[in-house]
Amino acid sequence: MERDITTLSGGELQRLYLACAVSPGPKVLLLDEALSAMDPHIQEDVIQKIVQFQKQKEITIIHVSHQINNAIHISDKVLALKDGENFYSGDCKEFNQAKIDELFDYKFNYTEHPQSGRPVILPGSGQ
Repeated sequence: MERDITTLSGGELQRLYLACAVSPGPKVLLLDEALSAMDPHIQEDVIQKIVQFQKQKEITIIHVSHQINNAIHISDKVLALKDGENFYSGDCKEFNQAKIDELFDYKFNYTEHPQSGRPVILPGSGQ
């Protein structure tokens, strides 16, 4: 509150924009790369707050993201586009490794998320 907006970092600005978006109590919240420019621990904190807000207010959140791990981790449903066409639409739990590899035409390295059991893409070259 004491800082000029021009002194905020990219991640701080993202959090400010997100606070402005949720403050009027929307029924639908549209987010476009809402977690970009945030450090991983800040992303996790914001994700938890978004999930809590969604459950408390019973709203629909549509989040456009290239951060597949975050999207898979927090989403109930996923819509994946490939070449501008609907590639996959459905339950996030069914959006598995084979579908992700096919979506990107790349064989990623994976592990399983310890809490959700959903796939987690790992850095490194896939085969």
